[in-house]
Amino acid sequence: MNADGSNQVQTTSQVGGIPRFVTNDGEFVYFESGLHQTLWRVSTAGGDPTEVSKVRILFPALSNDGKLAAYFFRDESNKRLKIGLLSVETGAITRSFEITNNSFLGGRIAWLPDDKSFYYVTVSESQSLLWQQRLDPARAPQLVANLGNDEIADLALSPVDGSLAFIRGRWIHEAVLIEGLK
Repeated sequence: MNADGSNQVQTTSQVGGIPRFVTNDGEFVYFESGLHQTLWRVSTAGGDPTEVSKVRILFPALSNDGKLAAYFFRDESNKRLKIGLLSVETGAITRSFEITNNSFLGGRIAWLPDDKSFYYVTVSESQSLLWQQRLDPARAPQLVANLGNDEIADLALSPVDGSLAFIRGRWIHEAVLIEGLK
């Protein structure tokens, strides 16, 4: 739809999920299937969606050039959390990266403007840590910042100047005991 809410177009009717990104040219919407946790693509004009990935993905992020998707996944052999790179064109997994710790609380990934590296967030001992991973697999992740002990709900990186914005906060939970009900 347009920014004013006009010209709304329904893009899916059978397969749906969580919209993750729109291509820079505005031609396609990529979404994470709510049922299968795989990555799908559909034209913004509508039509049949196509499955991009056959593997389960968590919190995917599309590179600025639209060629790669970075996502979290659990390695089936050892259950460790990793980050995978997926070719959007072919659906092939091009490589994977070990992350710095196995803690994960709804992590997020944001590509840097040059598409040669990305940021991701993990949680270690209640601290939200921002890491930079270069695409060169020989380069270890680099700690960029400690974002504090609040949960990072989402983050975004400007493709123009690399400015980082993030949403953080804490969940407040209360419990109530009710006795004597019949």
